[in-house]
Amino acid sequence: MLISARPTGLSSAEAAARLAASGPNELTPTTKEESLWHAVLEALADPMVLFLLVAGVIYVITGDRFEATFLFGAIVPVLALNLSLEQRSLRTLRGLRAVLSLEANVVRDGVVVRIASRNLVPGDVLVLAEGDEIAADAIVLSGHDLQVNQAVFTGEPEPVEKPARALLFAGTTLLTGSGFAEVTTTGRHTRYGELVALAEAAKRPPTPVEQAVRRFVFWIAIVAIITSVIICMLEVIRGHGWERGIVAAMTLLVASLPEEFPAAYTLFLAFGNVRMARSHAVARDNRVLEALGAVTAIATDKTGTLTEGRLTLSELWHPTSSDDSLVRAALAACDAQPIDPLERAIFELANARLPDAVAWRLTCNTGAEYPFSATLRRHSHELPLERALFVKGAPDAILTLCKQGPIAEAAAAVETLAGRAFRVLAVARRSNFVATGTREIDEADLELLGLLAFRDPVRAGIAESVAACRKAGIDVWMMTGDHPTTAAAIAREVGIAADRVLARLEPAQKLAHVERLLAAGEVVAVTGDGVNDVPALRRASVGIAMGMRGSPAAREAGSLVLLDDSFRTLADSLWLGRGFELGLRQCFGYLTMAHAAIILSALLLPLLGAPLVYLPIHIVWFELIVHPTMSFAFQDPLPASELQRHPPRRGALLTIPEMSASIGVGTLLGILILALYFFGRRSGEAHGRALAMAALFLGNFAMVLALRLDGIRRASRWTLVALMLPVASLLLAFALPAARSVVQITPLAWNEWILAASAALATGVLARFLVHQRYLAPQKTT
Repeated sequence: MLISARPTGLSSAEAAARLAASGPNELTPTTKEESLWHAVLEALADPMVLFLLVAGVIYVITGDRFEATFLFGAIVPVLALNLSLEQRSLRTLRGLRAVLSLEANVVRDGVVVRIASRNLVPGDVLVLAEGDEIAADAIVLSGHDLQVNQAVFTGEPEPVEKPARALLFAGTTLLTGSGFAEVTTTGRHTRYGELVALAEAAKRPPTPVEQAVRRFVFWIAIVAIITSVIICMLEVIRGHGWERGIVAAMTLLVASLPEEFPAAYTLFLAFGNVRMARSHAVARDNRVLEALGAVTAIATDKTGTLTEGRLTLSELWHPTSSDDSLVRAALAACDAQPIDPLERAIFELANARLPDAVAWRLTCNTGAEYPFSATLRRHSHELPLERALFVKGAPDAILTLCKQGPIAEAAAAVETLAGRAFRVLAVARRSNFVATGTREIDEADLELLGLLAFRDPVRAGIAESVAACRKAGIDVWMMTGDHPTTAAAIAREVGIAADRVLARLEPAQKLAHVERLLAAGEVVAVTGDGVNDVPALRRASVGIAMGMRGSPAAREAGSLVLLDDSFRTLADSLWLGRGFELGLRQCFGYLTMAHAAIILSALLLPLLGAPLVYLPIHIVWFELIVHPTMSFAFQDPLPASELQRHPPRRGALLTIPEMSASIGVGTLLGILILALYFFGRRSGEAHGRALAMAALFLGNFAMVLALRLDGIRRASRWTLVALMLPVASLLLAFALPAARSVVQITPLAWNEWILAASAALATGVLARFLVHQRYLAPQKTT
């Protein structure tokens, strides 16, 4: 539409030039880490990929084209898995960025147009209307009754008046009025963007699991490299040549490197994050599952998390009036097109009970009007046809102006209603009204008509979730800026202890309380929705932002975003974190046993001068089929009801006694493998290798069953299929002559299969009693 006597704004050409100069109005620009080529390079750095490349090149040099082709072909699934996990993470970030996108009405070429907020530039003229979210920092040019909600910065929901030349900030919301404002800064240069940049600068350190895995991989890699060099030199000294020496060294090196640990960690995170997304929670930091499993304290806000975040007009108080007359008076005191949540709740109730009254309010003319003032805390409208001024506002602001009506009774009713977690408005009227134009005079000598009691209903299932958290050893705190009486009433309803309720908190006080909990050794999850919550969200062990009503800065600072803003979703995420931690601990215990067995059997044979039991093709077979599929068996979480009975785990994921026990079980399997190898070698090297491979595969299967027997009964069909794949591949390798030739084994007699199964059974029994029952079984609370 064309406008006149108003700002003409920028021309399209000038706006395009400024956009090219200043860049898009975005808080989270795309980085190189989000490019496909970066993901490919990250995938190529995988130790398994490097091993396959080096081993394939060696076989090309030695002329073994079949082995080389097989090894190069095995790179494809490894790269595909890594790229798939990386792209899933990128899609999550891009989805969040799309959620944060806005649109804005601006003046371009003298015409009001609606554009994507990312295309705003300094100098653009914003057309302001009630309900708009301000998309960039701007200065007010002109306006009428402009009032802004700046709670994202201050934490307080009270409207802030914005006269001409006042500053508007990106991320705030226009509650009332209309006008024009000129954009001054965009994107990362806005006040909002600066806070986001500060939040990003405070990087979270690596998690305890990441640190433990890095240390473990580093020291094992050092030992493996030194040992592999020694094995290579021994092979050369014995006259077997450099080719065999390098192959032997590479085989031992890759068999020793515990790259499965970070791979399993990544796999568990991927599955856990998918499960969280299905339950309406998005992990912005892929590592958040680990921290969720260890949470011991939750500092939750009230509005929108414990409650539904919407006000409903629940009760009417009027000792002398009627319900209908009180509702009509409340409608008269509202704007005809309400934007304020309280006014919307009044219209919602009136639509249900008195649709004719709503129609009346929409059509009747309004005379004098005094807008809501944060100082006076009241709002009034004159209806000339009624010859009356209708006023509504905070009870203490209205009751002092009233000369008629049940004033004393209303004061007592306000206390009672507030104690029941109601937000109360008083409604009054001045009859035979003649406007003077002076607010103090016009709003005096009122008649009190009654009280409106609004309630933000508690979400369904919150009390049960709070009880489950407390049962699981998690302390629940409420931290809110609301009135202490209201906060205490909601706390009683949901089951939060009275001494765990902190009301009327400033942002600095919220952060200080989080600091105290952390200093006491707690692992703290904090919820927040505004810019004022960013420090606490960043400082917490787990920062949890609201996806529906949360500000972009809060979502950027949080490591977890609740798409439905519900505490119940938060609690469900905690149980997923517990399941992730338990499954990962058991998986790491299994991988420790498996590696100990392989390293022992791969290391001792060259030292004894015997032929290698494992060739590169066996390592590929084991690393691409056995370890991934066996690890998959641990990712099925236990039911939430079971996980709630176990306390949060403190300390290392695997302690030294647990690691020692796992290594002991793996050592037993390694010794049994060597014994069977030498036993079978009487019928040839290939036969000894066949018996050793059978014991190794069946032993791994037995160890998984020992650690996960309770969960296998409830495992998904895909987990059961994955668990059977290694055994199926072993049986196929023995059944098909071509496969036996490739992996260089010979058929086994039935009694030899019994020997291999017996070795596996002994390993499984020891794993069950030495590792699982003593260490990796979750300890129940008392």
